[in-house]
Amino acid sequence: MSAWSQSNDQLSKERFWRTPPPDPTGRAARAGVPYYRAGKGRVLMPDDFMPVGPHAGKHLRSVPADYLLWVEAQPWSRHWVQWQPVADFIARFITCDPDTLDTVEIPGVPLFVDQLRPWPTKIRCFKDGSAHLHTLPGWEDYLHTFAMGALALDPRWYQNKLLPHYDLTKRKHALALECGAVEIPDTQLRDHTHLWKQFRQTPPPKLPL
Repeated sequence: MSAWSQSNDQLSKERFWRTPPPDPTGRAARAGVPYYRAGKGRVLMPDDFMPVGPHAGKHLRSVPADYLLWVEAQPWSRHWVQWQPVADFIARFITCDPDTLDTVEIPGVPLFVDQLRPWPTKIRCFKDGSAHLHTLPGWEDYLHTFAMGALALDPRWYQNKLLPHYDLTKRKHALALECGAVEIPDTQLRDHTHLWKQFRQTPPPKLPL
């Protein structure tokens, strides 16, 4: 063996680094079944469907990247079990792409609660008072995600009234503030209600013929 020849160990290492990693979902895809990684759940690919939240059912490639990055940036998403396969998808397809990160800006999402107040009620969980969690027009998908992921609220509890909102117990009100919602005074609450009224009264733009 000449001084320039590679040993078997060196050749093996070179083959390892020059060989692209296998697609972990390939075998399962050929068998026509979902792929699950031990301890991690299903491994999602861009053509898989979003499994959770208000965008559930859409192909992952069509879910807005700024929405995905916003949820992923929230500390509470680490404890949202249903989000973890999506977090794995984001790490493999979004945050590893510098072009995407250069063009996508994580939004500052308007999430609000009003002051906790006692109301006459027979519902035991609201005996210590209740409040509303709401947002501004156009941010409803973020509101639902925050309600589900941060506060463990059921989407069926959403009340699409004059001011669309979720009702909060005393404990959920404190948790909402801890997770980033902003408490506002009654004057601002009235302003938001008026914005929603204007939004509903504004006719949708006409599509070009």
